Amino acid sequence: MTPEHFHNAKPFPHIVMDNFLEEASARAVSEVFPSAPGARWRIREHRNSKKATLDAWNDMPDLIRGVLLAFNSPIFLEKMAGITGYDDLESDPTLFGGGMHLSGPGSFLDVHVDFSTNPATGHLRALNLLLYLTPDWDPAGGGCLEMWGDGTMVAIQPKFNRAVLFETSEHSWHGHPKPLTCPP
Repeated sequence: MTPEHFHNAKPFPHIVMDNFLEEASARAVSEVFPSAPGARWRIREHRNSKKATLDAWNDMPDLIRGVLLAFNSPIFLEKMAGITGYDDLESDPTLFGGGMHLSGPGSFLDVHVDFSTNPATGHLRALNLLLYLTPDWDPAGGGCLEMWGDGTMVAIQPKFNRAVLFETSEHSWHGHPKPLTCPP
């Protein structure tokens, strides 16, 4: 994986990484996701989306909090810089727009672009990293990440332990606009 692979991807810079975590780690994280007893999940239900999010560090299971802390570490950021060619990456300890996201039957997220400036820190939001944690996902349930741009659309299956890293810009149109038909 090189910055050339990342930047030459269509319809906008991205890379798909299968087997992102070690298999045993991915399975362990999957077993505690989305359980978070007493957590303050935010239900996001309006005309553009239907999903649940959890970005409160203290409400997350210890294992997931540990993974997110690792994703915010200087070592991880250095690896992401090697993939993207972006130097000077900083983590977002506020998890603004990040954290745990849960989509179930009927959930969707219209194709959109994300905010470019984090209102909590004032920093530019340069990258998104999605990690899919549903084992044995049935593609018939939907949920493909759609990336749109330049008259093209790329659909990426939400395969277990697959990570998608993509540039956040005014051109990074993405979502999963068709409501999921998966089991609960």
